[in-house]
Amino acid sequence: MSLFKKLFSDKNHYKGVNLSKWNIPFQSDSDERKAYDKWVEEGIELDDLMSALKKEYGFYLTPGEDHAEWVDFLIIDGANGILIHTQKVSLPISNWLFVAEFMKDRALSWGYKLYSSSKMNVETNNSPALFRHYLKPPIKNMLKTPIDQIFGNVTIELADTGTVNETLKIQIQHYSDRSYKAARNIEDLYYSLFNQD
Repeated sequence: MSLFKKLFSDKNHYKGVNLSKWNIPFQSDSDERKAYDKWVEEGIELDDLMSALKKEYGFYLTPGEDHAEWVDFLIIDGANGILIHTQKVSLPISNWLFVAEFMKDRALSWGYKLYSSSKMNVETNNSPALFRHYLKPPIKNMLKTPIDQIFGNVTIELADTGTVNETLKIQIQHYSDRSYKAARNIEDLYYSLFNQD
């Protein structure tokens, strides 16, 4: 199995997975949601992280340039994504769940609908708790062909172990058969994410 297949593979194949709905900590009236909204409004950590991602993505696209070890980018047929190795990030991010929530909110702003939010506990030693948002284009997009898949289906996943293996990923899987419109340019998604636009 290739490195990227390992990094971006679906964790549902694990045995002993306890899957539960993830309704917290971001319910609309919760203290956690208020703290998240304040974090976004203040923007200091978020601005620094998005600026750093934009810079590293520029390095990734430039022949002969190396991007930093704390982030990996995936651009292949059928999938695109960003994987952040959170323990290697030098920026003072106080809550990575906030970053995952921000990514989810950005996807909602692109016209997506939240299909599920879940927390998975893998019942093996030192295995991460996986916080996952899964978003798809709205049902109205499916009612006529070719289907507007926007960028593709979006998975946002935070692996929380408390070790150097912690990761946050956003993965976009798109389809190329004739029943779908071509996925929109991934550069537009990254521009929107990095510039919070």
